[in-house]
Amino acid sequence: MQTKYYLINAKKHQLGLLSTQIVKILQGKIYYKNNISVKNYQLLIVINIKYINFEPAKFRQKRYKTYSGYPKGISYTKLDKLKEKSSEKILEKSIKRMLPTNKFSPAILSQIKLYQEKFHPYNQNNIIPLQLFK
Repeated sequence: MQTKYYLINAKKHQLGLLSTQIVKILQGKIYYKNNISVKNYQLLIVINIKYINFEPAKFRQKRYKTYSGYPKGISYTKLDKLKEKSSEKILEKSIKRMLPTNKFSPAILSQIKLYQEKFHPYNQNNIIPLQLFK
């Protein structure tokens, strides 16, 4: 089978709404024949992640927790600092947490490529643009 390339422009979309739409596409729930054990030959390219919208309250209050494994190794990072550092991680964590935790989730996550700007290394001729919200 030949791989299909889909392009999603994340500019001016809310984080949660965008993540749920991407997860539905990745899991194959938009297709009428859905079998998660059969590999989908598709690649989602998400561009303009830098310009995702956030609710003002969430932007101030949301914190991401990381744990190093050592005593007192818990650290918290606010959403605004994480967005300055790498905005791809925000969308990647959101998508990863919406997927079921089973043996298929790493394979599903490998079908998505995230880019901060509109430039990506894939051939423009084979890409199908997707409109998520109508």
